[in-house]
Formats: sequence, structure tokens, C-alpha cells
Amino acid sequence: MNSAGVPKTETSSSPHLPLRVTCWMARQSPVLSASIAVTIAVTGTIASWVSESPLMGFLATAALGLSTWRRWVPITFDITRTGVERTILGKKFRCTWQQVGRYEVRDNGIWLLPESQPTPGEFFCGLFIETDSDRELLADTIDYCFRTRHSSESSFVIQRVR
Repeated sequence: MNSAGVPKTETSSSPHLPLRVTCWMARQSPVLSASIAVTIAVTGTIASWVSESPLMGFLATAALGLSTWRRWVPITFDITRTGVERTILGKKFRCTWQQVGRYEVRDNGIWLLPESQPTPGEFFCGLFIETDSDRELLADTIDYCFRTRHSSESSFVIQRVR
């Protein structure tokens, strides 16, 4: 209690903002990435052999390679007071904190989800920030930004920054 008889509230200091997180799983876990690449190649070879068509093997390999694109491409997340800016191959996409209904901390990263209550298929619409290091710093920063919800934008659509 302070001198006015009002209970003291802890004011959390602002974490390190902006925070930059780079996710490049091929570089962060090369053994797992190599085993995934070998599995994709073996699957393509088997598809080619079973279908007796090299084209089918190529299509299977291409489909599996494309479905794991996040592993092979570096993605940079800039977390600021106004939102999260994601940079993929030089293109920037922005998500404001007003668009985030809730977040979930997982063992390998954090999900930013659009709805405040769980809904079917919400993980298809969410944004996943995958990280192995500084997970606690990332969680503290996202918690702070989520609670304060500073936003200079009122859009509810994830938009592409040019």
C-alpha cells in the first residue's frame, strides 16, 4: 500500500522492443532437416517406382517439398508495440495486435491466434513463431504487447506491407 492507502500494483517494464526473431529450421536443426529431405526424396522415388512414371515421382517430391517450405526458407519476425511484421524472401506481412485474439506458448514456439476462444481449424489461420532460443524473452514480449494492445491500425485483415 502506498501513502494514499491504494494497493501498489506492479508495473511491468517494457521488454526489449522491437524484438527480432529469425526462424530458419534448416539451419537451426540441420540433422532433422537432412532426414526430412532424405524422406522426401525416398518418397518421391517410391512414388515414381509404384506409378511407373518419373513425372509422378517428381510431383510427389515437389508437393512434399512445398508443404515443408517453412523449414527451408528463413522467416524474420519483428515484434513491436503495434504488431508483428513477418518478412519472407524480402516480402513483408503485418499483423496488428488488434487481430490477435489470444496466444498459446508451446514447447517450440508461440501461436498467435485470431479468435479469443478455441475454434475448429484456427491453427490454419494463426501465425506461428517457431524458436528454440530465448523462448522466455519472446513469451514475455508477446504477453506485454498483447496486454497493452497498442495499435496504430484498425484493420482486421492481415495485410501485406510494401
